[in-house]
Amino acid sequence: MNICIDAHLSENQLTGIGRYLNGLIPELIQQGQRHYWTLLLTDNLESNHPLSMISGPNVQKIPVGLRGPSLKQHLVTSRILRTNNIDLYHHPHFDLPYRITVPTVATIHDLKYIRHPHFFPKKSLLKTAYIHHTLKHTLKRANRIIAISDFTRNDLHQFSNTTSNKIDVIHHGLDHPEWKISNAKIHHALNLENPYILCIAEKRPHKNLTTLIHAFSQMKRTGYMDQHLVICGKSYSDYTVPEDRARELGLEDIIHFTGYVSDETMATLYNNASLFVLPSLYEGFGFPLLEAMKAGVPVIAANTTAIPEIVGDAGILFEANNHDDLAKKMQNIIDNQSESQRLIARGLERATYFTWARAAKSTLLCYERAIRSHNNE
Repeated sequence: MNICIDAHLSENQLTGIGRYLNGLIPELIQQGQRHYWTLLLTDNLESNHPLSMISGPNVQKIPVGLRGPSLKQHLVTSRILRTNNIDLYHHPHFDLPYRITVPTVATIHDLKYIRHPHFFPKKSLLKTAYIHHTLKHTLKRANRIIAISDFTRNDLHQFSNTTSNKIDVIHHGLDHPEWKISNAKIHHALNLENPYILCIAEKRPHKNLTTLIHAFSQMKRTGYMDQHLVICGKSYSDYTVPEDRARELGLEDIIHFTGYVSDETMATLYNNASLFVLPSLYEGFGFPLLEAMKAGVPVIAANTTAIPEIVGDAGILFEANNHDDLAKKMQNIIDNQSESQRLIARGLERATYFTWARAAKSTLLCYERAIRSHNNE
């Protein structure tokens, strides 16, 4: 069987979808050696990108001139599938291209653009209409839907009449088998010798960074003078509220906004953090939660959306918009070594459940269900 995975959303600067594709695809190829694999890749990948380095007698890579979700994919994808005799097509986003005639699987990560459009004030009316229209098309046309969490499955069910028996919940795996990296590079890059609290999150409104900044400010007022805060992630449009709030509170010298960093630097950030905080108001999954657990860092996260599902009993949850609650819980972990060690142990155990081998096995079964569904249409 010739299986095509549209991986053009895995770009040089990784997002959650890029991490999903980079982790899943090699394991699918490993487990599905009897299949032929066609990968659609963006045409500007660096040579050391994980998908650039995939090769094999049963792998074909096709460069496509696509950048992110676009109208162009609806014009070119069906032609690529026809000319390459594709038997099944896997699209990893909400906007399944039109005119696809082969069995299809679509992965839906979350519905944040639908559920909370106020999180994205720069989205144009045209983009908003595109999201609504293509998502409805995807849910209707795809033979199977992969939801990355129970939360996303339930959100999909509420959004449309998609029946639960069309949706497979397949959790992500964890990219990095080993996070133990020297602390020298991050100390050199940030000139930071102090202990720090870490947050890995794009600077977007729904990441709720201002709640974390206010909680951190409260900690500093009650005597935690040595701690710094490192916030790592890409910016969104011209959204500068987190930096503005840090300046207003007089914390600009001890809150470090690093922007996008490499995997190596991010691993070092995790490995040397006092604790990890994810204050997000909306997550379909939450990769950084697992990465922090794997690195042996205590986790505190907001009690919203998919976060409790992923954290389980391996982290501490706080009321999402309550900076007082967050400050108290951060202080407790910093002050209480036994609690910190308990969370580290539970986190390391929890992280072992989420593997790409498990995800790939379930995805291959999903492909078989999609073909059966298509043949019964």
